[in-house]
Amino acid sequence: MDYEDLLIELRAEPAGGYSVRMVRSPAGESEAEPLGVPLAPEEIDRLGEAMGRAARDLQRPSPEAVGEAALGAIGDRLFRSLFTGTVRNRYHESLGRVLVPGGSGLRVRIGMGLKNPAMAPLHAIPWEYLRSPEDGHFLSLSRDLSLVRYLDLGLPGERPPVAPPLSILAIAGDDPARSDLALAQEQRALERAWSEGGAVRIRLLARASLEALRDELLAREHHVLHFMGHGGFDPLAGEGSLALCDEDGRRVLVSGAELAAHLRDRTSLRLVFLNACWTARAISSGPYAGVATALVGAGVPAVLAMQFAVSDAAALAFSRSFYRRLARGDTIDAAVTEGRMAIRRLRHPIAEWGTPVLFERLASGRIVRSRSRPRVPVRLASAAALLLVAAVLAVWRISSRPAGGDAAGQSQPPQGALSAQHAPESRKEPHTVPQAAPAPGGGEGRYKKGGARDASGIRRAAPAQIAREAGSHQTSAPRSYTLMDHGAIYIQELSTSVSAEFSQVGREPLLTLHLSSPGSPTVHQAVLGPTAVDLVSGKGRLLVQSIDWDAHTVQLASQPVAH
Repeated sequence: MDYEDLLIELRAEPAGGYSVRMVRSPAGESEAEPLGVPLAPEEIDRLGEAMGRAARDLQRPSPEAVGEAALGAIGDRLFRSLFTGTVRNRYHESLGRVLVPGGSGLRVRIGMGLKNPAMAPLHAIPWEYLRSPEDGHFLSLSRDLSLVRYLDLGLPGERPPVAPPLSILAIAGDDPARSDLALAQEQRALERAWSEGGAVRIRLLARASLEALRDELLAREHHVLHFMGHGGFDPLAGEGSLALCDEDGRRVLVSGAELAAHLRDRTSLRLVFLNACWTARAISSGPYAGVATALVGAGVPAVLAMQFAVSDAAALAFSRSFYRRLARGDTIDAAVTEGRMAIRRLRHPIAEWGTPVLFERLASGRIVRSRSRPRVPVRLASAAALLLVAAVLAVWRISSRPAGGDAAGQSQPPQGALSAQHAPESRKEPHTVPQAAPAPGGGEGRYKKGGARDASGIRRAAPAQIAREAGSHQTSAPRSYTLMDHGAIYIQELSTSVSAEFSQVGREPLLTLHLSSPGSPTVHQAVLGPTAVDLVSGKGRLLVQSIDWDAHTVQLASQPVAH
């Protein structure tokens, strides 16, 4: 599911107190309004203690402390404090615009700064228990309504989704075979989550030290760091920590600042999942003292952590469902929602579903680029649309034949085109051809008589023509190229200029390749998937190896005729 953003900003005012403002939403913005702190510190402490007893004793917490009615009352107070006046109106208007059949979800980002210690009381609020008083529904338990915390750092936080396979580094603070926690089960659950599908590499560091972690991060690029083990929180110092090992295998407590220093320059990381108690908590000495917030401050774009103690049962249920949904293509926040629902489905429904906290600064919420291929159009409407495109291109063929122009109507390689010896390898960034120089005698080259030229200078003067099936001629080894939407390259070994154009026909995506060779008419090839295109010039053929419909890139290979 894709989401539209609704960003609510919480601020500490210079004169004292707090304010709330709708910074961005589908329904617009709002002015700042006063914000009351909905829960006192002692109330949060009592909630945390009740969660801790439940996690240690594997029992349901007392209904008086965190039962459904008590949680509902807390959630209503949180909602009324956050959504006041115009902010509330913008929220409801946004729901009406977004939550429609076939529409997007709404991602509610609660934005808070990290640099002001006065914001610490608001960081300690369990916003994940927000509940709408109108319908009694907890926002965090809705797949249509994602709830994330957004920390404003004044720095770019976006890192684009990575190409498969996803690389996950799992680290265990203890030996999984001997730990008092179910770490071995968690490791197996992580591996099983990806066994049904999805390209992934999983590497485990057992009894990890900071040095071993750093060495591994320097040796290989990892996209997800999953910690399983013990976490702690010192209420006097207001500092969280993780239990790792030293070089002799003895348990040591590592602060969030120490861990952040070891991850700060590892820009391949998209997500850190801290499946340990208290790792999302930060009070007293400032938000940077928390483990999760320290990592966000170090530039990690998404951190998933626990704001209270968490039981083994809840930790396992959450991580198993979270990674299974991530493997099936969910965004991070949608997968978090399904993890919360997995906790709620436990034999003894408990309130731990609100313990996970997602800090996220990724715009799309995705960490892996989708490799899904489009559905083959089988409905009559889609088929008719494709026929219409073919008809339009056929008319274009007749109306755009060159009346003069270059000798014999030949298309020459555009100025600045990519030659074979400088062609990009498949893992390099694609090159685009610079815009053609203005035509002599005034005007721009793209409007020169004899056929239209696009921004790359490639003549588009000929018809839509579907290539034949591959012939029996002898060919040499292919060379690979990557081409972006509206990008163009000149493939010297084929003597052919190629440009790509992604479009939509009805609800179906379509790729059109424009191929221009000297002495031959330009071919406009519609492509729905991997295929081979024979060139009219007889120089060889162009292989469409793969198409990334989300990133709008196509992987091509040239296969010239052997001489």
